[in-house]
Amino acid sequence: MNGCSEHGILGTAFSKPTLSEKCKELTKIIDENNPKTLHHIYPHLIHTMFGIITPGWGIPHINPRQHALEFNLLRNFFGVDGPMLRLVHKLQGESVLLRYDFPLNILPPALSYMGQVESSGLGYPGRAFGNAPYTSTATFLKGQTCVRVSAFEFYFFHFAHVIINLLPPPQPTKSPLLPAFQSRKPVAVDDNLYCSLVDDYLGYFLPIDGSYPPTMQSPVSNVQTPTRSSPWIPHISSMIRKSPTKQTDNLGITQNEIWRSDTLVRVLVEFWLGQTTSNRNNSTVKCPTEEVAYAVRRLIKHMHYFQNVNSSSLSYSHLNDTVMESFKQNISCNFLQPRLLEFLAYCFNVWPLNSSFRIILETWLSYIQPWRYADVSTVGKNVDMRLSSDRHVANAWYHFIISNLPFYTQLLKESLTRYLRMDLSKQANSLLLYRVAKIFNQPNLMEMIEEAEEAQYGVVPAHMHSPSPGSYIASGRMNDHNPINATVVSSPELKEIVSQLLMVCQQALGTVQKLLDKNKPDFSTQVLKFIGFGDLCEVGPSNFNEASSKKSAQQLADSMQLLSELFDLQIPELNESMRSVDTNQSLNPLGTDAPDCSLGEDGVVHLSSLGRHEIINNIKKLPVSIKCEPALQPIRSYECATLVRVMHSLSTYINKKYEAEFKQFCGLPGFRGKFAKFIFNIPHSPNTVDSNQLPSISFRFFAHYRTIFYTVTFFLLCYLFDYGIFRSFALFLFLSAIYIILKAVVLELKVKQTH
Repeated sequence: MNGCSEHGILGTAFSKPTLSEKCKELTKIIDENNPKTLHHIYPHLIHTMFGIITPGWGIPHINPRQHALEFNLLRNFFGVDGPMLRLVHKLQGESVLLRYDFPLNILPPALSYMGQVESSGLGYPGRAFGNAPYTSTATFLKGQTCVRVSAFEFYFFHFAHVIINLLPPPQPTKSPLLPAFQSRKPVAVDDNLYCSLVDDYLGYFLPIDGSYPPTMQSPVSNVQTPTRSSPWIPHISSMIRKSPTKQTDNLGITQNEIWRSDTLVRVLVEFWLGQTTSNRNNSTVKCPTEEVAYAVRRLIKHMHYFQNVNSSSLSYSHLNDTVMESFKQNISCNFLQPRLLEFLAYCFNVWPLNSSFRIILETWLSYIQPWRYADVSTVGKNVDMRLSSDRHVANAWYHFIISNLPFYTQLLKESLTRYLRMDLSKQANSLLLYRVAKIFNQPNLMEMIEEAEEAQYGVVPAHMHSPSPGSYIASGRMNDHNPINATVVSSPELKEIVSQLLMVCQQALGTVQKLLDKNKPDFSTQVLKFIGFGDLCEVGPSNFNEASSKKSAQQLADSMQLLSELFDLQIPELNESMRSVDTNQSLNPLGTDAPDCSLGEDGVVHLSSLGRHEIINNIKKLPVSIKCEPALQPIRSYECATLVRVMHSLSTYINKKYEAEFKQFCGLPGFRGKFAKFIFNIPHSPNTVDSNQLPSISFRFFAHYRTIFYTVTFFLLCYLFDYGIFRSFALFLFLSAIYIILKAVVLELKVKQTH
């Protein structure tokens, strides 16, 4: 079949107006055509759906909330019982070897540079001459260096790669393929179509219910002449390549199914984790995306379920039990474990210091808590797989802990060090710290970690017994050449980090409590909120959230308590600079809202260590000096614009007419002169405004909505008590004068205390 007819078949399907019709036409093509025809259109179909230099169908951007119809259609189309995997199995099961070109430059390094398979064990057709890199002549990859892979690998290579370099969906006018949802802004969610397909594929090839992976629809050849279903990836587990002389048929089926499961796990691990682990010293390696982190967490959770399946409850034969248990150990210890450790360590160092780090944290916490993912065969049988306070029950997980010790020690250190650089006064960040502290305070966990550290030096605890069938096998420890340095949880270095972290938590807690005290609404604010005008109130920063701040304070207090118990440390008191700010905040020369500092003789601001911490974490800011006339500042949201302009005109007229009299009043000695300076806006300190400012009166405060509310309320009360207009106005002036005098006296007392 020539290229035009190949593209013509797919062009007919892709030209359909709706997604439903596209999928229906493609299903018809897959089911009605022979493998020879499908072999020619298969690369074009995969490139169009997944793409390498184009977004393809945008599978990671589809979620069930925004695109419910497309989500269900494509999940069925790409699902384990859908047309696409039927096509893969049909091509994979052909007796004639079918290979497809995959670009070498986007293969993970661990897959790109693998050598030839050993001479022992099963040989794979085409290995000797068909797998060497060569220049492709295919339409999509013309001139590129490629390797030839099987249909199964070709599909999952593209599937795994689609989120590595995720491109935004194109505009609808540029891609008529799926205009229904490509115009919408993508969001990183963990329930999108891609993650759902990951769950489907893992559940199919790595069953967690104790069943055996289902067989392919096409017939399977004898193990002695393996002419079909042969993977490109070399170094398939040795237990697959060995062919005992007995039970050949059963073992042949086992090998046939396990290589697909093995290939799937290796492809996902190498594509998602290998990009950072194999190039960890390369400065050009990009930080993984949130979509990759979500997919990795799905993989980890499923692998825990798969590992925790109780072998004694499985239905397959004893020989296959041995193969499956060896397979579990192989993929966890040799593939997933070392790649994941370096992936997480890399993310801990380069991930942005914001709340998006939560997905990386949850990925790590999911891996170190296999007891959360119990064997589904034990559900309803009163079998508790959780980490128990009973040490004899908890010992079932000791082998997992000793096999994965760096995940509990080194990554704990990396996590705690990271929190030293974060603003823990924010609720999203304090929650991350609280999660770590709470999880490491689970019963018997720290005790088993410390005993596992002792075992690494040759001291094996007396309680250690043979591993249970549902746990990892202790022999699969991390390789000695792993670049991650060892960390001991009881080391002075780690305790020093925790001590510093407790101090940072104490400072953050003090900051949160100050914000809560500062932003408590007064009586007028409560009244305005009650009558529905709360937006007119000036109640502090627009991003202040009282409920979030209260949660943050509680989480910080709980985190300090848990960490102090975990590492046997005392919760530190506030240092002298923090205590002085709490007990006498008025000593700050720039005001209580400014960071902790002092003024030099030349007026230069000198920040203390606490002040630098407050500025770096955006807790406080230095005040901005007003270099223009205060009356000419921009109109605020809590002011009436019309009244601001009217009052400015009135103030300007009065200031020009009585400028000489105002200067005379300000020159009076004693309290009268100071009171006049307060009335005419003459500053007490030359550090905040221009000391040569002319005396002037401003009526702008009358434009404040709060002042308007007080004034209207006052005259309404006078009206209700039958006060006349002149009497009410005289009382208003009298009370205003009393208020101004008291405010001037209080300000003078504060200035005296400061100096």
